[in-house]
Formats: sequence, C-alpha cells, structure tokens
Amino acid sequence: MGKVIVFFCSFLLLTACQFGDDSPDKEVIDELNPRPAVSFTYEGEEIDAKDVKSCFRNKCADEGAVTGNLSRNDLTRGLDTSEVKNGDSIKVETQGIEPSEASYSNMFTRGGARSSEDHILERREIEVNGTNKEDGKESYVIYLEWTNEEDEFLGSMTKAFEIEIVD
Repeated sequence: MGKVIVFFCSFLLLTACQFGDDSPDKEVIDELNPRPAVSFTYEGEEIDAKDVKSCFRNKCADEGAVTGNLSRNDLTRGLDTSEVKNGDSIKVETQGIEPSEASYSNMFTRGGARSSEDHILERREIEVNGTNKEDGKESYVIYLEWTNEEDEFLGSMTKAFEIEIVD
C-alpha cells in the first residue's frame, strides 16, 4: 500500500511538471536588446541621476516604471546636486533605441508650498526656468517609454535628478 501511495504522489508530481508553458513558440522576442541607457548632461558634464525604476516587457507590466507617490526627497536622496544656469538647457541623451514617449515633472518650492509642473519632452532638452522658485533647487523625474510598431509596450524607465539654479 505504501508503494502505491509513493507511486501515485510521484505520478502527480511528474505530470504537474509536464504542463508548464515553456514552449519556445510562446517566448516573447526581446526587441530592446541591448537595453537603452539614458543620461543627462549640462555643459558636457553628466548630471548625477538615480534609476528610480525600470522594467522591460519580459519582466514587467506596462505600468512597471510608474513611481507612485514618492516625495522629492525620496527620489533624489543620495544624489549630488548639479548647478545649472537659469535659462540654460539640460540634454537628455539616449544610447540605443530612442523612446517612443518621454515626459518629465519638475518639483520646486513656490509661495512656501511644494509645486510641480508636467511636461512632454520633445527636443530631448529640458529648459531650466528658475523664475519665482524660492529655494533655487528643482528636482526632475523623467519617464521614458518604448513601444514597437504595433504600439505594444516594450519597456519603460523612470530616472530622477536634482539641480541648483544659479544666475
């Protein structure tokens, strides 16, 4: 009787392992290989940026790089602040496939309260405008997304950095 139970349990275990969905025809082709890299530069110097979150189709859902409600301090903790002249631009450089969509938010203090503005990143440059910003610091959160020709999600990346605006 004991041999029958051991045989039956072994049979169940082996058959359960046979029904996994590991067939090669179901594998998703990785269209973003190698992974794109994104950096930010000002006057030829790279700005210290944090990889907040990134994901690519084989390892995440569409909204995998969305940061949720992280604070300015959470996003930029441990980063060196770069000085940028008011009115100048920060270049956004991509190594690899260019993103299909790119946007950013900048967070700052105005009128004693924290504020933010959302922008579409069109020319791969972020123009710095320090007008009416009290502490001279701005934090930036950049969201980049890649899709294929069929508009299927391939991957996304969220990065953050902080600058001090100088005249």
